[in-house]
Amino acid sequence: MEEGKYGVWIDGKKAVIVNNELGKEGVVEVASDIDYNPREEGEGKKYTRMGKQFISHEKSEENSRQMELASFLNKVSSSMGAATKVVLYGPGKIKDELKKVIVSSNTNVSVETLPSDHLTTNQIVALVAQYFSI
Repeated sequence: MEEGKYGVWIDGKKAVIVNNELGKEGVVEVASDIDYNPREEGEGKKYTRMGKQFISHEKSEENSRQMELASFLNKVSSSMGAATKVVLYGPGKIKDELKKVIVSSNTNVSVETLPSDHLTTNQIVALVAQYFSI
C-alpha cells in the first residue's frame, strides 16, 4: 500500500481519520468543538426589542458556528499530513466542505466523497481498506 492514502469519516460531532497503511493502528479521532445550540448562562430571550422592532442574534450565532466549523475542518485536514489520495465518507454536506479545505491546502491530492451512514470505528477501517484494495 502506498504512503499517504487516507480515509475520513466525518460528521458535525467528530471525524475519524484512517491511515490505510497502518490500518487499525492508524486511526485518529478528532472531536468537534462546534456548538449547535449555544446558550450562555443567564442569557435571556433570543431577541432584543427596540421600540416596535425586534433584533435577532441569529446572524452572529451563525457566524460563530461557521468559524468553529472552519477551525474543525482545518484541524482534520492538518491531521492527515502528506496525503496523496483521500476518500471522505459521512452523512450530510460537511464532507464536501472538508474536500474544499483539503484541495485548497494541497493541490496534489486526489479527493473523492462517498455517502455513508453512521459507522463504528471498525466499520470505517474496513470500508477504507476495501476502497483502497480495488
